[in-house]
Amino acid sequence: MIQRRQRVWLPGRMPRKEAGDYLFSKYGHGSEFTLAQLASQGEGPIFYRDGARVFYLPKDLDAWARSRIKRIEPGKPPEIADLPDEAPANAEETPAGRAEVS
Repeated sequence: MIQRRQRVWLPGRMPRKEAGDYLFSKYGHGSEFTLAQLASQGEGPIFYRDGARVFYLPKDLDAWARSRIKRIEPGKPPEIADLPDEAPANAEETPAGRAEVS
């Protein structure tokens, strides 16, 4: 006797395209392609697979998006990550005070 997998219905589930649109409309970032890339890297929001189709739940999208938002406190500069402290050694100062690499 062959056993078949039972499908679990998740109320409110969204396909990847709709999930990307949801993130963009609510948080101003995200797309279908970003979600696909993050999923391939093992990152991003929790998703559910039904065969070849991928679905997301709004609660998982919201939790992921909120975890990426940094809090800026009044009177303190925002945290800036991954920026070098100094200009590269082959940089020249421009009249506007910005460094250009030659």
